[in-house]
Amino acid sequence: MKSNEEIHEPLIDESLSEELNLRLIHNSIKEEAIRIASRFNELKEVIEKVNKVLRKRCSTATIPYIGKLPKRYPKRMCALAIDTSFTSPPMELTGGRLGIIYRVAVQFGSCGSRVLDNSAMIKFVDEGEKVIALYSKIAEREYVYDVLTKVASGEYSFDIVIIDGELIPRVPPGALIGKSRGGTTPKLYEKLVKLTNNILELADKEGVLITGILKRVYGRDIQVLLSDPSLDISDKALSSYILRNGEYINLGTYVDIVNAYEDFLRKYEEYEDRLRQRFRWMKNAVRHLPLASAINVVIYKPLIRTYFSIPTKIEIQLSGEYMLDEVVAYLSSITSVNGVPFPIDIVDRLSRVRREVLFIAQQSLYSLLTKLLGDSKLALSIIGLTNPEKMRSVGFKG
Repeated sequence: MKSNEEIHEPLIDESLSEELNLRLIHNSIKEEAIRIASRFNELKEVIEKVNKVLRKRCSTATIPYIGKLPKRYPKRMCALAIDTSFTSPPMELTGGRLGIIYRVAVQFGSCGSRVLDNSAMIKFVDEGEKVIALYSKIAEREYVYDVLTKVASGEYSFDIVIIDGELIPRVPPGALIGKSRGGTTPKLYEKLVKLTNNILELADKEGVLITGILKRVYGRDIQVLLSDPSLDISDKALSSYILRNGEYINLGTYVDIVNAYEDFLRKYEEYEDRLRQRFRWMKNAVRHLPLASAINVVIYKPLIRTYFSIPTKIEIQLSGEYMLDEVVAYLSSITSVNGVPFPIDIVDRLSRVRREVLFIAQQSLYSLLTKLLGDSKLALSIIGLTNPEKMRSVGFKG
C-alpha cells in the first residue's frame, strides 16, 4: 500500500506544467489566426467589390480642412465635453449594491463662459450593474440639460456639446416607455428618454450642436444599408480598412437606418436572430425620440493618423447654420491619436473611479447609517462586504 506522500505526489512537476501551458496557448493562437485569416480572406474579395458601391450609396466624402471653411464658420468653436463612469461591478454589500458614479465636464476651445464639473455620487440599490449604468446616464443628461437651459437664458454660450458614448439611448423594447409599469428599471428608462428628448429639443432651439462619440461599437449597419449579406464584418472594422485619412461616410439618419433594417430582414429572414436586438432598440428609439430623424450616424477617419488606424463613429444632431461636413471637419481637427476628439480623452481619464473612493464611500455610509439608525450592528448588517476576500481591492488595509 502506498503512503500518503506517494498518493498526493503531483502527476507533473511545475516546470513541465508551465511548458505545457505555454505550448497550449501557442497552439490556440495559431488555430485562431488560421480561422480568422480564412474568414477575412473570403471577405476581402467582397469588401473590394462593395467599396465603390459603399462610397456612392453612403455618401463618402472628403473632410474639408478647417482653415478652408467659410468665414462665417468659427475656426475655434466652444465645446463642452462630458463623460460619466461608474463602479463596474458595484460593490456587493450585505443589504444591497453600492455604486459610485463620477461625472466630469470640461470646456475646450474659444469659450466666453467658464463651465466645469467634477462630481461623485453614490447609489445604493437592490438591482445590479444595469441600474447603476442607468443612473450614470441620467446624471449625465441632467447636467447637459441644465447647461442648455443656461445657454437659453444667456448665462452660458456653447457651439457644441460632445458626449462620451451614445446620444440616442439604447432602450430595449421591453422597457415600454410611456406605459404605467412598476419597477425601478422601466422608470429609469422612461426618465432617460424624457431627458434625451428635452436635450435634443433645447439644443435644436438654441442652435447648439450635439454629438455622441461611439467607441465600443460592433454594429453591421453598412451591411444592412448595402443589402449585402456576404459583407459580414463590423462597421468599425470595415471603415478602418476602406476609409483613407480625411474621409467620412454618412450612413444617414436613424430613420433611414431603421427603414434599411426592415427591408434587409424582409429579404434575408435568416439574419433576424443576429440583427434582431440592434434593430429592435433602434426602432424603439425612433418611436420615442421624434428628433431621431435629424440625427446622422457618421464614421470618419481624421486627417491625422491614429493608433491602429481607428475610425471614429459618431451621432450628430445638426443645429443652426452648420453643415455636416463642417461639423465633421471640426471634430476631425480636434481628434487625438486615440481616435476620439481630444476633450473626450480628457473627460474619460478624469472620470475613472479610483479604488480608494470605494473604501471612503463604504466607510462614510457606515458612519452616517450608525448615527441615523442609532444602531451600529444594524448599520453593519446593511453595508458589510459580502465578499471579505476582496477587502484589499476595495481599499481596506490588512
